[in-house]
Amino acid sequence: MDIADKNYYNKTYNDSNFYFKNDKKKDLPWFLIGITTAPRKNDTNYLSKVLESYNKSLNYNSNIRDYKKTKVLVFNSVNPIYQKHIVYDKEKERYKFNPNFVFHENYNRTYLSESEILNLYNRSQVKERLYSSIRKIHQTNDIISLVDHLYLDYFPTKNDTLNKINFFMFAEDDAVVCKKTIYRLIEIFSKFQNKSDFLLGSMGFGHNGIIFKFDHSLISYKDFLKNNKLRKPCDHLLNEFKKSGDNKKKTVLRQKNPNFFIHIGKVSSLNINKDKAVLGKCIL
Repeated sequence: MDIADKNYYNKTYNDSNFYFKNDKKKDLPWFLIGITTAPRKNDTNYLSKVLESYNKSLNYNSNIRDYKKTKVLVFNSVNPIYQKHIVYDKEKERYKFNPNFVFHENYNRTYLSESEILNLYNRSQVKERLYSSIRKIHQTNDIISLVDHLYLDYFPTKNDTLNKINFFMFAEDDAVVCKKTIYRLIEIFSKFQNKSDFLLGSMGFGHNGIIFKFDHSLISYKDFLKNNKLRKPCDHLLNEFKKSGDNKKKTVLRQKNPNFFIHIGKVSSLNINKDKAVLGKCIL
């Protein structure tokens, strides 16, 4: 199905569980983690360390595999036909036989229209600011594309009440996890599995470590990003989403300590002229 099809966006998302639409139902995870990744300047490689950390965290406790199965979806945000992501390609080859990881290429990447770029230019006027704004909106578009992919491959149905995915986490390709992170997250969010008033958990920094129930709230968030992406970056819009409509009445879990992630990225995929500091420390 073409995600640009208007009928796709006219669907109603009133079912609380999402499922694979293919024959992978026996392999559904309880907890799905989506890492969006894009090429960085000089093909700087943080993704290798990130995936290695996830693999170690997944193998920390056998309960993760046997009780609350977890998978990591690595989402190549750029269309490989038009742009190479060398680091992604190497990691895809490296983990091709590892059942904990799934790799997907975004052949439907959304780019800004001429009118959207003109709108940004009229507001910024400064060339560097314009480039920075465009990159941040691309990041938001990539998150939107990831959720679109989740909908197409893990779609709702009322005919199947088993093998459902329960939680989804947004993750970044320059944030490693600590050894006990996944085990602890599963332990924490198991308590919210049957709570209807739960909205999301913000367990990291920026747009990393954002955990939703795998239901219509994820689609609502995607639509909110789509409608507001020209105004602010996605992590700022996340804060607005928490306070919008009935969401302000729902439970939002915020965990600052202990740290679950370490931000190792110094070369930004958003602004090539700025480096970012290392954040976080494993104390689990």
